[in-house]
Amino acid sequence: PAILSPIVFVGLVATLWTYKCLMMIIFQNKIIYMPGVPLGARRERIEDYAVVCSGIRWKEVQIPTKDGHLLRGAVAEELGHIVAAGAGKQAGKPYKRRVIIVYYQGNASSTPPRLPMLSSLLLELSRTPHSLEPQVKEVLYTVVVPAYRGYWTSTGKPSQRGIEEDGRAIFRFLEKGGYKVHPGNNEDPIELDERVELIIWGQSIGANIAMTTLANHMSQCVQPAEKLPSPAAIILETPLLSIPEMLIELYPQKWLPYRYLSPFLRNWWDMQDAAKKLHIAGYSPGKISILVAEKDELVGVAQGEKIDSLLQDYFAVEGETGQREVKKTVVKGALHVECLLKNQGRREVMDTIQAVGEK
Repeated sequence: PAILSPIVFVGLVATLWTYKCLMMIIFQNKIIYMPGVPLGARRERIEDYAVVCSGIRWKEVQIPTKDGHLLRGAVAEELGHIVAAGAGKQAGKPYKRRVIIVYYQGNASSTPPRLPMLSSLLLELSRTPHSLEPQVKEVLYTVVVPAYRGYWTSTGKPSQRGIEEDGRAIFRFLEKGGYKVHPGNNEDPIELDERVELIIWGQSIGANIAMTTLANHMSQCVQPAEKLPSPAAIILETPLLSIPEMLIELYPQKWLPYRYLSPFLRNWWDMQDAAKKLHIAGYSPGKISILVAEKDELVGVAQGEKIDSLLQDYFAVEGETGQREVKKTVVKGALHVECLLKNQGRREVMDTIQAVGEK
């Protein structure tokens, strides 16, 4: 009995440890993706948040995927406020510049609760003075917020393989002009050619999804600029280095099982793999802005520094202005979801978007 008790205890601990590992592997998609948090998130409607959207009108859109699912999304647009035109003689036909901002959400909640924050940014952009080239008669900001499969009212269940297919569908949607809230509407008596600029913006794991799906798109398109230009800027808000690195960050203790589960993961969202793929595809961004929350309770500042370092290696060359294309901003006092609530983080996002609008 004296020998049997320790054996039983050790056996029980080993069994529980193995059981926990097995459950983590089997239910990893439900642990990583939480579209139903908080309770009722998938039943929310755009109309529920209209009163706090600063007068910005959002339209629900549908995005079909090739594997038979139907994604939902929200689209809104707003004209920028022009107070001055650049110096010099107008050359060529006047045109409208449309800046499309595609926002990839984090792993929890739904699309409608994010619309008030995005609406306030759109409103601020519309009121911010813009100085444009003489032939640019207006700049129109369009925000597209797709909901991955299993999120909001999109069909299916989320997984990396499925969401990567969603990414392909989102780019097809953009190429076909599905982002136009009022297609064919021409209230201006002067017919303006439309020239499109693209900004990719991801928050938390959405930053990794944005980079991975963009890398897939760029590597599969022989001449992507014919239908949709390469992104002029990328905004990575509190990104992860990868899911395996995230596990080690959250659970550094070597006796815990999480760090040993990497070989069994079906979801990686590896930032380095995406960056390498983009580099091989010949992508050269105008700017990559990395927002790191100083007091991030989920993703440590060290991960932001590693991401900054690897993106500097792949993309940081001096542009025409002499500024480097990759910029990291540590947002003082911000938690994981608070970068946009702090003036420093909000200003960085605004500056990045407006710089594309005025380029």
